[in-house]
Amino acid sequence: MNVNEKHSLPREYLGFEVFLERNFSKLDTAYPGIKMDIEKVVSNSTDVIVFLKVTYADVEACSVHHFLVQD
Repeated sequence: MNVNEKHSLPREYLGFEVFLERNFSKLDTAYPGIKMDIEKVVSNSTDVIVFLKVTYADVEACSVHHFLVQD
C-alpha cells in the first residue's frame, strides 16, 4: 500500500512509528516553518479521522485526514 502518491514524501506504509519517522520528522525540512496542531481525533474500530489546523507561509488552513485501519 502506498500513502498518497502525489505527496512530496510518499512512502509505503509500514506502521505508525515508521510513518512518523519517515514523514512527519521531515516536514520542517520539506516545508520550513510549517506548524500543525491536532485539534481533534475521532476513531472507531476501522477508521481514524484527524482534524488539524495547519499554518505555513502566513496561511492558516483546516485539514482533515482519514485513515482506514485494516489487517
